[in-house]
Amino acid sequence: MIGSGSWRHSKWPDGSVAGWANKLIGDVAWSRGRWTAAAFDEVGLTEFLRANLDAEAVTRRKVLTNYRFMLESADVTVDGELQPPNYAQRWYIDAVQLFWDRRFFDGDLPPGGNARALEDIFFDKQIHKLLNCDEAQARVFVRTAAREYLPKILASRVDQIQTLRDAGAIAA
Repeated sequence: MIGSGSWRHSKWPDGSVAGWANKLIGDVAWSRGRWTAAAFDEVGLTEFLRANLDAEAVTRRKVLTNYRFMLESADVTVDGELQPPNYAQRWYIDAVQLFWDRRFFDGDLPPGGNARALEDIFFDKQIHKLLNCDEAQARVFVRTAAREYLPKILASRVDQIQTLRDAGAIAA
C-alpha cells in the first residue's frame, strides 16, 4: 500500500519502512469501505503500536505523537476525533500524483505509462484505502489526476531521471 520506501533490515515482509502504517490502514482502520474512528484514537493507536512496532517505549510514543499530529494537521482528526472525509479538497489529487511519482522513481511505472497503467497500479496497491474512500470515489480522483499527470508531469519525471543519470547521481 504505502510507498514509503524499503529498507533491507526491515522486519516487514515487503521490506517497507512503514509496514506498520500499511497494517494500521489495511487491517485495522479499513472496515466496510471506510475508516473506523477507534483506529485513530489515542488508546487504539497506542495499543496498535505496542503490538506492531518493534521499538523502545519512548520511540513508540514519538511515533504516536507524530502520527497524531499529522492526522490533526491534515484535518483527518480534530481534537482526536476522526472527521468525515471532504472529497472536495485538492490534496486527494495531489496524493494520487505523489503516489505515481514514487512508483515511477522506484521503477514500477514505465516512462511511457498511460492512464490505464496509472489506474491499474493505484488500485493494485489499494491506495483508495489510504484516502478513506471507496473505489468509485477513488476512480474520480485517479481520472482527474491522470488528466494533469499525463503527459506533462510524467515527462518531467523522465527528464529528471535522465538528468540524474547524466550527472552520475544515480545508476544508469
